[in-house]
Amino acid sequence: LDGVGDAHEDIRRVWHAFERAMDTVRAMRELQKKKFFNFGVSFTFTAQNMEEGDRIYELCKKEDLNVVFSIARYSELAFGNMDLVESTELKDEDFPRLASFFRKRVRESSLVDGDALLYQGYVKMFENKMKRALPCPSMDQGVLLNPNGDFTYCENSRILGNLRQS
Repeated sequence: LDGVGDAHEDIRRVWHAFERAMDTVRAMRELQKKKFFNFGVSFTFTAQNMEEGDRIYELCKKEDLNVVFSIARYSELAFGNMDLVESTELKDEDFPRLASFFRKRVRESSLVDGDALLYQGYVKMFENKMKRALPCPSMDQGVLLNPNGDFTYCENSRILGNLRQS
């Protein structure tokens, strides 16, 4: 989700995108009751949706949804999104606010919450104006699938294969 309601639709440029996304979320939750798997939503901070993090957090609390917050990353190989850098990249003035947001999420987390570790890394990164130093979690938690079918461990790893090619 990129925001709540119109904010999501403005970013996606698709009418009723938020309503359809929430329909999918509800359908996945019903399926989750029949089959065991972890399900949740993700929210990626960009310059376009800085105001939406708290709204998404409150929506997910209300809907009893797991949510993972992240920061926009750019890679032509994994995401094909280098053309979005200029319009979506976070600015230096965004980082203190993001540090505050992630600090709150850490305080609300349990000691064994893996997301809290990631969020602590974000806080340190923002407060010290550092680049990301955390390892890619996909190396042992999954793979990334990009729009052309290539899959990789993370946006900076080599292509492992392509699901569209036999």
